[in-house]
Amino acid sequence: IIAPTNFRADPNLGGGGYLQDVGNHVLSALLIGTGLRATEVSARMDNPELDLRTSVNLRFACGAVGDVGVYGDVCPPVTGYWGVDQWSFLGDLGSVRREMSGGLYLHEWGKAPVEVGAGELSPSVGPEANFLHALRGDAELIAPARAAVEVVQVIEAAYESARAGRPVRIER
Repeated sequence: IIAPTNFRADPNLGGGGYLQDVGNHVLSALLIGTGLRATEVSARMDNPELDLRTSVNLRFACGAVGDVGVYGDVCPPVTGYWGVDQWSFLGDLGSVRREMSGGLYLHEWGKAPVEVGAGELSPSVGPEANFLHALRGDAELIAPARAAVEVVQVIEAAYESARAGRPVRIER
């Protein structure tokens, strides 16, 4: 469990709870990684003022849907339990999955999943280095300001949805 700090324990300072504090990283990875644009958000929270457990359903402009769950008090007692630091992206052609062990698996539908080693991945540049390269004009930003705005719109819509008990449209 992540213990509340002054920031985390005060929704007026933090803007919400666990979704605002940690879920924004998950939503950033989803939106930046896929390039999808959310048009509607439905969310359920244990407490919409200072959430610890949140489930968010997203509808995207292209018609795709997605689900994101962020839980601040899930501490898996055994390995193999879907929990901390695990994710998966599912698409028309297959999926990509990361497990708690750090293993990364590519799964083309109709074939067995294949583990991908770190040496097989394209080299990457961290966000700080990318930002410096972009300032120098040597690279495009990995996470442009537009993406940050979209993440905030989704988070705000999620809190509104949880409070109102209905889906919330994101107007562009």
